[in-house]
Amino acid sequence: MVIMAFAAWLHPSNSVRSSATFSRMVPLMSRTAGPRSSTTQPRVVVIGAGAAGLSAAADLRAAGIAPVVIEKSRGIGGRLATRRRDGAQFDHGAPSVSAVSEDGAAWLDAAMQSGHATEWAAAGDTAGPQHVGLPGASGLCRGLAEGLDIRFSTEVATARRKDGLWRLGTSAGDLVAEMVIAAIPAPQADRLFGHLDRVSTELAGVTMAPAWTLMVQFEAAFDAPPPDPAPSGVFSAILCDSAKPGRDAPGCWVAHATAPFSRAHLERDRDEMAGMLVAALAEAMGPLPPTRLAMAHRWRFARTDTAAGLPVLAYPDDALFLAGDWTLGALADHAVQSGRAAARAALSVMSGG
Repeated sequence: MVIMAFAAWLHPSNSVRSSATFSRMVPLMSRTAGPRSSTTQPRVVVIGAGAAGLSAAADLRAAGIAPVVIEKSRGIGGRLATRRRDGAQFDHGAPSVSAVSEDGAAWLDAAMQSGHATEWAAAGDTAGPQHVGLPGASGLCRGLAEGLDIRFSTEVATARRKDGLWRLGTSAGDLVAEMVIAAIPAPQADRLFGHLDRVSTELAGVTMAPAWTLMVQFEAAFDAPPPDPAPSGVFSAILCDSAKPGRDAPGCWVAHATAPFSRAHLERDRDEMAGMLVAALAEAMGPLPPTRLAMAHRWRFARTDTAAGLPVLAYPDDALFLAGDWTLGALADHAVQSGRAAARAALSVMSGG
């Protein structure tokens, strides 16, 4: 059951002001990740195992290049994320996705055919058919990750180019590569590569908004009353995650806070925020059943406010390509488009184009 529109997460008309014209649960030794090698210098390193990074890496692999993908979390998906706790399951990032491009449609078709995704007919008043991952949101990226060498729980702290090579300082040690595709939020890309003047200048116009997300399981399933159009000003979206196909745990709800509310409370403790958001949810929806489980997740870079207006920021002279939903907008489809554009740009440089 959808209680409020997914506007802030799914609709570019409500969440993006473009200057021109988006799992934690995959194990470290997942069958979707290729063998880990520390002796061979990779030709290309892809930073980020969300939809953009995996789209880029999958296209490189299809072209005969063996990239290494570095991911700071424990699994694939980025903001196509699923949290599991004590038998409950929550898609606490993008609640569902739709295709707005040929790249996005091909991605979703492949996920559907492989059994990693399905349509969600009850996704509410949204633009076009909505899809959800199976068994959770990160399933949407599982097919992209197959056969890739993905280094989980590895964060890049520094990036410097010397003698024609990128030298990345990571939490797992130094890594050297000829080329880098960074498919990470724009502020993180600026932190790593902003020492390059052109990068810093082009990223200055990109803005992203934070979001606190509440994950709550109630002791009993219940039918929520129709919401007031603006119940509390706290939430941009409230939805019943248990209503999605393939979700067995009952009574699981996800509520995404608005950007202004999230900014005002960004540095608060997660447990404190969980209690605050449960109270706000009761204010928005009326009396709630007893709570079995409540958690809060802080997305520092949840939504694109102002996009770059290009599918990829390419710096061929520095063998660097920046990708992510933020290049085009706020949708997972935009992330896929950007990742594929980054792969094409990288392959063009490799071929001397």
